[in-house]
Amino acid sequence: MTLLKRPFCRWSEPGAVAAAAEAEAQAANRRDQVRDALGRDLEAARYVADRAFRQYDAADPENRLVAAELETRWNRALAYVGEIEGKIATHMIPQGRSRHLC
Repeated sequence: MTLLKRPFCRWSEPGAVAAAAEAEAQAANRRDQVRDALGRDLEAARYVADRAFRQYDAADPENRLVAAELETRWNRALAYVGEIEGKIATHMIPQGRSRHLC
């Protein structure tokens, strides 16, 4: 039985493995930066939502127009928190990577 020899893959050329490792490290660094930025955005959004709640809670219930506006702001702030949490959840899903040998 004869064995067929496959030609080496392009990625096995000198320096290609090091370049691939560097590219992976850079991609991981970018993912970490995005995660950190989203975390800061979430912290700020939660602060805004908490502040909106406190303003709504402190409003005089007899002043319905003001209370309605404050409730609308609070709901918008909560929706934004949910949006950022969704972005974080999406970002944390492992990215599919194709690892072909040849």
